[in-house]
Amino acid sequence: QSPHSIQVSGRQNPWFESIGVGDDGFLRWKGHRLGLKAVEIACLLEMKMPRAWLKQVFQQGPTKQHDMRIAVADKTRRIDILIARYSDSQDWFWKATVNWDLYWGLRQESLNFRLMKEAGLEFSSENYPELSWRMLKREE
Repeated sequence: QSPHSIQVSGRQNPWFESIGVGDDGFLRWKGHRLGLKAVEIACLLEMKMPRAWLKQVFQQGPTKQHDMRIAVADKTRRIDILIARYSDSQDWFWKATVNWDLYWGLRQESLNFRLMKEAGLEFSSENYPELSWRMLKREE
């Protein structure tokens, strides 16, 4: 499978026809470029930070006993990540917002995601309220 592709399974829904991967590797929804690359999603589903992000961390630090905040910036986007637990007995979860500019900075868009080990990767966007989906890791 190419790093510029995704594979969809489950109930067939016309919504799935609206999602794909562009030539630049970024997810696209109804032709709109979203702020995550297909290869990054593969890392996230493994609950690992994409290597490219680790090279571009510009701020990090704990906020509470169970929290860690990380900020990543590359040429086109900023990614703010919170890695936390509700308590010592629970698994870690990730919450993040990816922001990027359009039209030379005249408009900013964002994609929110939440990642939990068993629940998968959930996406939403204020710019596109109808964009809401969940991805699960598929065992081969």
